[in-house]
Amino acid sequence: MVWYEGKVWCTSDYGLWTIEGETLTEADVPSGVKVCSGNLATRDGVLLVAGYGGAAFKRDGEWTVIFHDHELREFAAKPK
Repeated sequence: MVWYEGKVWCTSDYGLWTIEGETLTEADVPSGVKVCSGNLATRDGVLLVAGYGGAAFKRDGEWTVIFHDHELREFAAKPK
């Protein structure tokens, strides 16, 4: 769990949630970010989400996907 944008962010391998006040809510994030659930970190105004499905970060209100696991597997499977 981390504090970011005035709320607590929580994750596991199964999803991403926020806590505001006493309310736990599924995080409103793009599906490409949801697959990155697993671990959280925050620093200098950036929220990083990373897990078995990939990694993404949020800065200045915008999500950016760093990579998805399936893209790396496809790349690794290509003949050299």
